[in-house]
Amino acid sequence: DEKRPQDSHAKRTHKFRTYTGSIKVTCTSASEAKTLHSSAIVVTARVCKSVLMIENSDVTFNDCVPGRTFYKDIDVWNMSEAVARFQIRWAPTAPHVRNAASEVQVYSLETGEIRGEHELQALQRMHFQLKFSPLRVGHSQGRLELINAASPLSPASIVVSTFTTFPRSAES
Repeated sequence: DEKRPQDSHAKRTHKFRTYTGSIKVTCTSASEAKTLHSSAIVVTARVCKSVLMIENSDVTFNDCVPGRTFYKDIDVWNMSEAVARFQIRWAPTAPHVRNAASEVQVYSLETGEIRGEHELQALQRMHFQLKFSPLRVGHSQGRLELINAASPLSPASIVVSTFTTFPRSAES
């Protein structure tokens, strides 16, 4: 049995709600300016807010050296009773910092896919792995964003920072 994240935002799950209303339809005669027919159509809709949450608030790759590969795991939760469809996107956070987008890759541990589109069942989590293979010494930073198909204007995101140094020389 999977345990949901314990932060205050995560405790709120989003459930389906049912709304009922009516749409009034009226037919009028343009020439006689009177109502010919009027009726109401009853409508019932079930809606659910789609909310994705990344369990980690940020990811930092410290003390990395060029030529080696480093891994970090993250979990993504669907906090809704509805299926969530989302894409993963890398967004540099500072133009003056060297972009590591080509060096950081995201894999779904369930499907093995890199980025792309994913589907997450209601109230479930999906495991992802960040793979960092530094090509040069330096610092880079970016934002990993989950673009929710149902709510594309408010992506879930985390900051990914990398710190790469020269390898330490062996002491004699």
